[in-house]
Amino acid sequence: MGRLHGIRVARGAPPISHLLFADDCFLFLRANSEETQCMKYVLDTYSTASGQCINYEKSMVCFSANVTLTARNAVTHILGVTEGDTAGKYLGLPSLVGRRKTQILGFLKDRILTKVRSWNAKFLSRVGRAVLLKNVIQAMPSYAMMVFLLPEGLCRNIEVLMNEYWWTGTVGNGKCLRWRSWNGLSRPKGVGRLGFRSLREMNLALLGKQAWRLVKNPMYLVAQIYKARYYPNSSYFDAPAGSNSSFIWRGLLEVQNVLREGCRRSISNGIETVIGRHAWLPSIDEPYITTPVCEAVFELCVATLFNEQGTGWNVDRVRNIFYAQDANLILNIPISVRKPQDSWY
Repeated sequence: MGRLHGIRVARGAPPISHLLFADDCFLFLRANSEETQCMKYVLDTYSTASGQCINYEKSMVCFSANVTLTARNAVTHILGVTEGDTAGKYLGLPSLVGRRKTQILGFLKDRILTKVRSWNAKFLSRVGRAVLLKNVIQAMPSYAMMVFLLPEGLCRNIEVLMNEYWWTGTVGNGKCLRWRSWNGLSRPKGVGRLGFRSLREMNLALLGKQAWRLVKNPMYLVAQIYKARYYPNSSYFDAPAGSNSSFIWRGLLEVQNVLREGCRRSISNGIETVIGRHAWLPSIDEPYITTPVCEAVFELCVATLFNEQGTGWNVDRVRNIFYAQDANLILNIPISVRKPQDSWY
């Protein structure tokens, strides 16, 4: 009926009326009496129909900074909940991250330090310490690293703690000659090292998985929101940092080059892939075309290289435009007769 409007984070973004996670429910509405009464009616109707009661004592309402005190009092009175804020933690992570990122995310170091100190009294061999570090300590910041790009200084501090514990068996008062730095230990066992993880590289890998979801599933709600906010007229790979960008988005931007190096375009209908801009040649060393072409050809879609029926390549056109190395790679790409959309892999 259009009586609840939700929230839009940017022009062209889909409106968000609610978000659900496990047993938590986030409801978004305009801070006025009309929409608040409508929301109260929805909640009461649901409770009557389902028999499930809503715990208003555990609920809270949060406002943006430009909501007047009168409007806040009206909303809280109608809903029967107290006003709160989002400055705390949710699911173990800070809800808001300001400029002092190391201080805000420092709880990870404190948690790891507490865990390691609890092992000080255990007389373990270095093999046993390695098992604890790999399976317990390195797993503790994984959830945070899937969301935030941890400051490099914080990663180094945590690695110093792990390095000290592995060599000395204690933290804070251990004295022992450390024959190799953490960078030397955090290499694969195949090259003669111990296989510890580099936290920075692990952080980028986990953020890369999140960014890959934006690329691979553009119809996801989160992908639509990020696109509308940060790259409405381009793709993720061409997205700029923008002004007043969020801390999470800057972390996703940090892995742009990581994904770009490993991503390729799969040619199907050839319409969504640009000849000069995308990595679409089946070559590990150089997936971009190396032939110097004019601007007009550079911006054309790959479909212009197909034959008239669209069932294969126009061999003469390809060999006339590209060097032999590029032409051979292009002609070895099979063309799908079903013509689905081009995709990333």
